[in-house]
Amino acid sequence: MSPDSMRIRLHLFRIRVVEVVVDLPERLEVVIRDLRSVVRCPWCGFKASKVHDVMSRGIVDGCRGA
Repeated sequence: MSPDSMRIRLHLFRIRVVEVVVDLPERLEVVIRDLRSVVRCPWCGFKASKVHDVMSRGIVDGCRGA
């Protein structure tokens, strides 16, 4: 395993990594997919069984710089 490889499990249940877009020591960008067959719309709460929209989210590691 290379020194900059991920060594811990993220414990993201029902989530699959589809693609690694950027893999640098200071930045990691991945495309993920929710594996649930039915999900609720985050805006109206309606249950849906097919994808109607794709959202991009940024997450910053709270331990960075520690």
